[in-house]
Amino acid sequence: MELLKTKEVCNLLRVDKKTLLALVKRGKIPCIKVSERSFRFPKDEILAFLQKNIVGLETKAEEEKRVKEIVNKILKEV
Repeated sequence: MELLKTKEVCNLLRVDKKTLLALVKRGKIPCIKVSERSFRFPKDEILAFLQKNIVGLETKAEEEKRVKEIVNKILKEV
């Protein structure tokens, strides 16, 4: 399991440390508490958090369905 430091997660999410720690406190972001003031974040969990919270992101199945619909529409017009 690859672990990220607080600063790395802040850069990835483009938030400041205060915002990240508020998300941790509310249980929105999974982390491992290493010491009183130090956290580590499982990279896979952070990436899953990003994917889950991106607005308008299609699943692979939805994307494939949309592409097939577009291809079928184009083929019908030819």
